[in-house]
Amino acid sequence: MKDKLDGLCEAFVMAEVGDRPALRALRHRVDDVLQDAVDARMVEALTGLGRTLDRLLAGADPDPDGSWKSVEETLLVLQGLAQVPAGAPPEIDADLFGGFVVEAREHLEAAEAQLLALEADPSQVEAIHTVFRAFHTIKGAASCLDLATLQALAHETENLLDLARKGAIPMSGVATDLVFDAVDAMKRLVTDVETLMTSGTMPAPDPAMDALLVRIRAGVGLPKPADLEPIAIANLDPEAPSPVAAPAEEKVPVKEPVRVDADRLDRLVNLIGELVIAESMVSQSNELRGLAAGGTLGRSLSQLDKITRELQEMGMSLRMVPVRPLFRKMARLARDVSHKLGKPIEFVTTGEEIEIDKAILNCVTDALVHILRNALDHGIEAGADERLRAGKPAAGRLELRASHREGSILIEVEDDGRGLDYEAILAKGIEKGIFQKGERPGEQEVFQLIFLPAFSTATVVTQLSGRGVGLDVVRTSVEALRGRIEVQSRRGRGTTFRLRLPLTLALIDGMVIRSGGERFVVPTLSITRLVRPGADQLATSLGRGEMLLLQDELVPLFRLGRLLDVTAAAEPTGSEVAVVVEDGGRRAALLADEVLGQQQIVIKGLGISLEGVAGISGGVILADGQVGLILDVPGLLARTTSLAERGAEVVGGSVVVRTAG
Repeated sequence: MKDKLDGLCEAFVMAEVGDRPALRALRHRVDDVLQDAVDARMVEALTGLGRTLDRLLAGADPDPDGSWKSVEETLLVLQGLAQVPAGAPPEIDADLFGGFVVEAREHLEAAEAQLLALEADPSQVEAIHTVFRAFHTIKGAASCLDLATLQALAHETENLLDLARKGAIPMSGVATDLVFDAVDAMKRLVTDVETLMTSGTMPAPDPAMDALLVRIRAGVGLPKPADLEPIAIANLDPEAPSPVAAPAEEKVPVKEPVRVDADRLDRLVNLIGELVIAESMVSQSNELRGLAAGGTLGRSLSQLDKITRELQEMGMSLRMVPVRPLFRKMARLARDVSHKLGKPIEFVTTGEEIEIDKAILNCVTDALVHILRNALDHGIEAGADERLRAGKPAAGRLELRASHREGSILIEVEDDGRGLDYEAILAKGIEKGIFQKGERPGEQEVFQLIFLPAFSTATVVTQLSGRGVGLDVVRTSVEALRGRIEVQSRRGRGTTFRLRLPLTLALIDGMVIRSGGERFVVPTLSITRLVRPGADQLATSLGRGEMLLLQDELVPLFRLGRLLDVTAAAEPTGSEVAVVVEDGGRRAALLADEVLGQQQIVIKGLGISLEGVAGISGGVILADGQVGLILDVPGLLARTTSLAERGAEVVGGSVVVRTAG
């Protein structure tokens, strides 16, 4: 049954409303699925689907585009019904259903307000659009949760509103009354969902619902109900199983979230950050240190510090949201793209409960879209035969994972497809002049080329990819979030993209170092080790500047004072500390005068005049009230790598290029 339904959906994706052979094939597939259907709701939906296709084939449909849209919607309903066997209701997801209740009520309140404005002035076209969007959003959410009655009511009301916004009927009088009635009915249905979550039982179906649907269809001159395809409405039949009839012992409390304007939340978090800085400055001031030692004032300051830290953690938690909605959005994207490409896949997610800063979540969405499309278009093999010959299952596997790793969020996208083609990427790199002919760099060095702008090995540009833009966007987005991206691939076995992201954009764990009279913060995630180098570990390589010997490996060494042109930088004393940092396979040692310690830091912007300075990503107010600069390790390594490759060294703020002579 499931295979036949999947075939029906694939046939729909490949068909168009004016393609008669494709429509006939689609009609045959409907009959094929209908033969195996035992659920009354599926039989009803499939029968209506057949009638719609018959009208399209006969050329007797007055609105072919609208009917084609209804075909897509009915297929979505059928897919939802096929996921759960009749009489076996799915488990209630407290987050999903609770979020649906809150958002549905918000949309209905907005729709009601716009309807009142329409009664005062029927010419407000934008108000009709707002009401239409509210019902459309609720319909989509209800479809995902298999709330068939809500979905059906929203669908019929949406049809009425669609006629109104096209100017086919006036949005006044009977039409407005019907939409008001629909809003009231949907409020009751949303309350029923809330009751289901709290009591474990769904209230009895509303007997007036059927009549309301008939009125909406026929009350403003729409075709009679008999002429329209039926919609699967489980809750209208008392004998039909409820789409969610959870047992009483699995009662789920409904949390009552409070929506707060994002700007207000950002201001609150910023003020908490200012409080943390002020508290640190007060508690560490020289004036209080003597007075506070061992006395009541010292205990009070310790208590103040504890409360301030807890307040900071609570403020940060307000910005944290689970990755579940993003992962489910990616699951839908993967499903749609795989159907479009004709590549069946198994999509697996892990770690949906992991929480991340909402600002980071919003920014990383585009990056994941590009990675998933790239994996499906280029990674997964073109057909089942190719996979079977390679000893793999016919369906490709795509896995999306989230986890906590070393104080950061790790998001991984792994496929079991072809893997990256080292030779093809290297050839493209040689063609672009990045490598010399005959050169054989390491895999990681070659694989990093796929993130370069306009770099693509695809021979054909498709609607999905091939222009060499996507992965460049990915790296840019990730690095803008103070994260980094890694790629691991085995030819013929698959590819894994790893996105390492900070937990939040407001805080950073950093190592405070001093060079001359300036202090800098190095993100701890970028530090691999601290070394106090001896004379036998320092060397000068011809054409490559100073080097640090670490376990038989030479790492480029840069004196921070010279690199960043620090005034009054101390001359080498032999007691300096080398901070070894790494990003994307590149390593370098930054030589500083002193390491002052590790601490959690509130990030501050540098202002327009200092934005974009290479190697600097932000500022911080330290405990003594002075300003320190946060080092941008990826940008700094890119700059130092370029200097090392050119055989250059920064001396006193100027670049000196060494020559063999």
